[in-house]
This record gives sequence, C-alpha cells and structure tokens, in this order.
Amino acid sequence: MGYYRQSCSPYDVQQNQGRKFDFESIKKQYEDTVPLRGKRKDQNIRPIHRRDRAWERMIKVSDTEYYITFDAYAHRYNHNKAITWSLNNGMEFMTIHTPRVMYGQNPSMALNPREFRSSSTFWFYNFNLPADFSMINFRSNKYVRYDNKYYTIEMGDIMFQRKQGEKVWQPLKLHREFKHTIDRTKTKELRETIKPFINYYDIMCELVETKWDWGNPIVKAIVGEDSHERDVKASQALALFKPTDDGVPDSWLRLVERYKHRLTRYGGEHQREKLPKAICSDLYYIVKPCKATEVPLGQLSHDRYKNWYR
Repeated sequence: MGYYRQSCSPYDVQQNQGRKFDFESIKKQYEDTVPLRGKRKDQNIRPIHRRDRAWERMIKVSDTEYYITFDAYAHRYNHNKAITWSLNNGMEFMTIHTPRVMYGQNPSMALNPREFRSSSTFWFYNFNLPADFSMINFRSNKYVRYDNKYYTIEMGDIMFQRKQGEKVWQPLKLHREFKHTIDRTKTKELRETIKPFINYYDIMCELVETKWDWGNPIVKAIVGEDSHERDVKASQALALFKPTDDGVPDSWLRLVERYKHRLTRYGGEHQREKLPKAICSDLYYIVKPCKATEVPLGQLSHDRYKNWYR
C-alpha cells in the first residue's frame, strides 16, 4: 500500500502513526493492542497503530523492556531495533538505535545510517520519540535534538536515562564528532609524490589506448583487476607512486590507460591539464591528509570529508 493513498506523504503517515512513546506509554499501548489474527496469529504481531502497517510494530522483550521496529517485513529473517525503553532499579532508559545492515539471513550488524535517507524511517523515529525529542536533518547529517542540543545518531546507538516518574532525561551514552579540514602541508608532500608518475604519463599517453573502469584507479591498481576488496592502506597508495630499482611499476601502465579515459571527453578531446587534480582526488580519499578538530558536544556539525572516514 503506497504512501500516497488518499494523498498522504511519508510525513503525514508517520505523524498519524507515531505515539511519542516512553516506557509507561509503550507498555500500555502494547497491552491494549490486540495481536493480528489469521495465519500470523501465533507470531504475536502488535502494530504500533495501523494494522495494515504491521512491519512497524512493538515488541516485548520482558516486563521491563520493550522496543519498536520499522522494518519487520514478512519476508525478512531479521529487523532493526529503532528505539528501546527499559527499567532497571528505578531508572528508565531509552536507547535510540542506529540502523544496521540487515540484508539476508546473516546480517553483518555494520552501521547503516543511510537508512535515515528514507523519509519513512526518518519520520518514524521523529514521531515515536518522547514529546521533547525530535529528529533533525542538518545538511544530510542526522541528529536527535533534546533540550536545544543535538546528538549525532550516525555513529552508533545513543542512550538517555531518567528516574522513573520524572520528566527530564539525562544523556548517558553519546558520540563525539570531529570536523576535518585539509592539511596543506600534507597535500604539498603528496603532490610531490605523484610527479614521477605524471612525467611517465606524458611519455606514455600517446602510446596507449583508453580503458574504461569504475571506481578509484589507485585502489584497482593495488588490489587487482578482479578483486572486490576496497580496504587500501595509505602506505600502499604512497608506495604505488615510487619508482622501483628496475624502472617503473607495471601498474603504472594501467593507471595511464584509466586516467587517459577519464580525461578524454566525448569527441576525443584530451584534457591533460586536469590530470594532477584527478590523481590527487583519488589519492586524498585513501591517504586522508586532514586535520581533525573536535566539535563541542551538543552542537551541529558539517564535515565535508566525513565519507572518507566511513
């Protein structure tokens, strides 16, 4: 059933679906909700609100722990926990979970913050968090806002606590962010490192054909043509651009073919002047010549190089 049934957007659906839970309210909602009947009766499925959206459901772990999920689809073996509420020794705890990779029967459990790109998932969190909490999308970075402070939810689960019966939550587990900026001293050294290859490129460019390939040419030159490995160390990338005692590495010829293809426009125009920038872009992604500055806890941050560190 689509979101635009009766002209409803994901925001509208989740606003109507959301319950603004805390421990007491999810416990009551769970107990008041009649499980789905029919062929799935034995699964004890209790939807959060709409019974035709059973993949968004409440799950009871014990009398002192409940959680909600947004992707408990019938064809899946696993699902994500979205938010968990629990009680322990008079303290109420709320864990806001970062989505995990849940593909197939054997999930990797690796963090998958890209799940928040789905409007449905983003607003599902927003409208099921307690009333004083909300989700914030700041320049594609996802945060949980509480008491005018912002806490990243992309780096792992975060947790809040309060005494049972009180209103104010206290942060218990958070993640610090770092903002990265280019270190010009390091990039100057890297530009010197690639000069021998650029000289080799100018000699061989007219002698080779172009070769199309996807991905980072430096990574492919290190891991091999058919490998799916992408974990390349900075030391490996730097060693690639050092001439050997016998001349130049064999991999340089393949690099020339790939960079020539990248710099050749449709129509045959070869844009040689863009070569240093193209190589540096690929090399910087691996070496990460950056300085890291810690962002004060509770503040929004935009790190333009954060994908380098994923």
